[in-house]
Amino acid sequence: MKNVKKTLLSLIALGTLAIPSMAYADGYHARSVTYGNYQAINGFLKIPSSYAGNEKPSIEAYPEMFFGMYNKENKGFDIGLAYGLNGKREWRLVFWSSPEAYADQWASSDHAVPKVKPNDELQVQATVLKKNNAYYAQADVYKNGSWIDGFEVLINADWAADFLANGGNFNRELNIAANSSFDIYTKSGAYFNNAQWGKTWLIKDINNSDSWTGWTTDISQNYEQGPDEGGSDLKGSKVFTTQTVKDGFIIDIVSMNFRK
Repeated sequence: MKNVKKTLLSLIALGTLAIPSMAYADGYHARSVTYGNYQAINGFLKIPSSYAGNEKPSIEAYPEMFFGMYNKENKGFDIGLAYGLNGKREWRLVFWSSPEAYADQWASSDHAVPKVKPNDELQVQATVLKKNNAYYAQADVYKNGSWIDGFEVLINADWAADFLANGGNFNRELNIAANSSFDIYTKSGAYFNNAQWGKTWLIKDINNSDSWTGWTTDISQNYEQGPDEGGSDLKGSKVFTTQTVKDGFIIDIVSMNFRK
């Protein structure tokens, strides 16, 4: 991150994780993808101007904004922020992994990310980190240049070593995740307006400030949006996506409206 320390802080204990009641494989995504051999990804996330999750006995859906790291076989994890877990009106750090990469397949922090409100600009970093012969997925959140929250999750050592050696796909996503089928969650009441992934960097070595590569028009990337488990393309009706360029950096701006 260009305005905070490059060396991550080891401030998070594994005991600060909570396991929600289920994983959320369904939902609707807006995703930028690039490929390379990096240890971390860091970017500015603008919290939506307005947002809500929804929980009912039959459905749970919520805004989710995260980075993904996946190997060449497309096995890996997502880590970032989600709003409305278990019906609580707060942002939490969350982690989800495919079976090949996890120790805990699904986890969230046991507390809200502090002092987050609509239109805030956060800086988020996701890292694959080796400590004492173990590997972790680590998330750190900064606001106004100061660290405000983070957590780490133990991940599969073989997967992590291979990923660090050989690289893979790096995603940044602005989604609504859900535990229901397409025709239900699109009427859930969950929504967000004008979320944004801003300037983003891909990092080969978190201890080397010269190893940062900007997510700019100079790199190859794909952009995709659609339902995760089938259903209709809602772009232009319930989903609105835009990519722009600022100072050479590619900016993603997304709104999703699943209110009735």
